[in-house]
Order: sequence, then structure tokens, then C-alpha cells
Amino acid sequence: MVMRMSIFDRVRDSGLADVKLMDGLERTEFMNDIFLDYQACKDLRQKKMENFYLELLKQLIKDYGN
Repeated sequence: MVMRMSIFDRVRDSGLADVKLMDGLERTEFMNDIFLDYQACKDLRQKKMENFYLELLKQLIKDYGN
């Protein structure tokens, strides 16, 4: 099993600069992973985490959505 770096590690270590270097498919998968984490937090009623992921998604969609 491959361990994936958590979103917090990726954001903390590089901000969102790495997203610029991703191709379209990688960017889509990255944003989808964040969306799935957002949904999980929403289902678990983790309001702070839900807000974190929502703001992160908003920024990514604003910058890379089109």
C-alpha cells in the first residue's frame, strides 16, 4: 500500500505552488481528493475542517477551474 502525503503536508510544504506545475489530470485528481475530504468532514460535522477544505476548494476553482 502506498502512503500518500496528507493535504496539510502538501499545503504547508509548498502552498499551492505545486498546483501550477501539475498537468490537467493531476490537477483534477488533486481537486477531487480535496472535495472528497470536504464531503467527509461535512458528513462528520467537523466544522473547522469543513471550512478549511471549502476555502481551499474555492481558491483552487478560482485559480484553476477554467
